[in-house]
Amino acid sequence: MQIISEWLPAAIMALCALLPLVRGVSGYTAFMKGAKEGALAALGALPALVGMLVCVRIWSVSGVGPHLAPLAEGFFAKIGVPTALVPLIFLRPVSGSGSLGLLGGILGAHGPDGFVGRAASVLMGCTETFLYTATVYYGASGRRIGPAMLGRAAVTQLAAVACALTLCRVFF
Repeated sequence: MQIISEWLPAAIMALCALLPLVRGVSGYTAFMKGAKEGALAALGALPALVGMLVCVRIWSVSGVGPHLAPLAEGFFAKIGVPTALVPLIFLRPVSGSGSLGLLGGILGAHGPDGFVGRAASVLMGCTETFLYTATVYYGASGRRIGPAMLGRAAVTQLAAVACALTLCRVFF
């Protein structure tokens, strides 16, 4: 196994250098063309990404989130979701780094081996920061994010939360 880990990167680099020669293409020109297309795609996504980050920052500075979580905790408690997971369920679609920080707080408070800690970890793995992802992809392609896409993404997110919590109940 160690031989593979030592030689595989060198073999991949050699393949990347030799493949353009075999195909009769200029490797440097192809690389520069791809880099230019990638930079243009990133530049196209930048306005949408800045707008989304500004909205997330306004949301966090306004302090609305902590006031909405207690309203939802009652509903989630009735269906068997620990109240410690409610902020993570709401933050995960918006911010990956924020939800990772929240996960650290949950693991610190409840431990990694309890149900809440394991459920929070599984939630992080099963769910996606779909608002960020949609902003980047739709911004790069120049398409508009519509309410239908947001609705489908929210339903998918809720299904992932339900599946994650069900699996945690079954296995832990």
